[in-house]
Amino acid sequence: MPSKIEVSTFLTGAAQELRPVPSFWNDYFIETPNAEGGQMVQFDRERPGDYKMAGFSTPGGPARIVGGHGWDTVNVRAARMREKLQAKGAAMKFLRAPGTRNEPIGQRLVLRGLRGMRNHFERRIVWLKSQVLSNPSTITVPMDEGTPTTFSNGVPADQIASTVSADWTVAGTDILGDLLGAQSAVDKNYNVAPSTVLMNYFTWRKTIAQNDEWSKWVTKDDRAVRQMIEGGFVAEFEGFRCVVLNTGNRVDTTDYGKTESLSKLLPDYRVVLLPSNPNETLELELVMCEPEDLEAPAGMRGFFSKSWTDPDPSAVWVLLNVELMPIMRRPAIYIFTNVTTTA
Repeated sequence: MPSKIEVSTFLTGAAQELRPVPSFWNDYFIETPNAEGGQMVQFDRERPGDYKMAGFSTPGGPARIVGGHGWDTVNVRAARMREKLQAKGAAMKFLRAPGTRNEPIGQRLVLRGLRGMRNHFERRIVWLKSQVLSNPSTITVPMDEGTPTTFSNGVPADQIASTVSADWTVAGTDILGDLLGAQSAVDKNYNVAPSTVLMNYFTWRKTIAQNDEWSKWVTKDDRAVRQMIEGGFVAEFEGFRCVVLNTGNRVDTTDYGKTESLSKLLPDYRVVLLPSNPNETLELELVMCEPEDLEAPAGMRGFFSKSWTDPDPSAVWVLLNVELMPIMRRPAIYIFTNVTTTA
């Protein structure tokens, strides 16, 4: 019979192999291990405005004295998700009988339960990621009990506009001019030109789809429309790429077992201007922490699973645990705005 550790190793490995489907949220946030260990995430966040050049020094003279590069250290408690379910007795019985013809049946039954819990986790993880880009001022992580975890995203106040100067829902509005102006402001201050425009499908239909210049480009080739509908992406136009959240933008934001409450991950009329390839420089990360569990292997990161039995009433339990936090390392290169004054 496999030991308790062997069963836990199998379950943990299976849970980590159940990868999420590709999507904007999963592609833009790169998983990284928490360097500090434990459940506290400590990371360096670039401070806005420190992008000056080095000065020239006098030959033979001393080095110039400068301050440290503009990074702030942020500490935040990781968000914790921990669920368990009662497995069918036959499933664990088969699993603990290796070499028999029933072992694959037990594995499938257990994996089915793990997949269900992992799906719960993935929906919440996507919601957490969306908070970084839909609530630029402050991130709040609720808890079952106690005070929620709250921390600032660090986005400069002048890059969080309640509305744009020109309403994008009005015919004839120079949307491209607005985008170029925002891009230029970031490029001038931070030497980065964000070129990806993020919005949901409702916003796209009410703004860009009705704009003369953009609509001419979209309608002259229906392949661009199909690409957006199927994958959420529109090809580049005038140096910008539109990412339209068409599918998967609406989720049930309530906990398992509670009343359903559907909500959009990115609100209507919210537009975010962000870099095209943030994963290349680890600007958006999903930091994976050590599980807070005595039976977890020392130093592991990410999803952890284990199983145990209750003697009376007889039951077999399977647990899944993860502790993580999405972070933004360079908040000064993002712009957030609402694009209408009428909604």
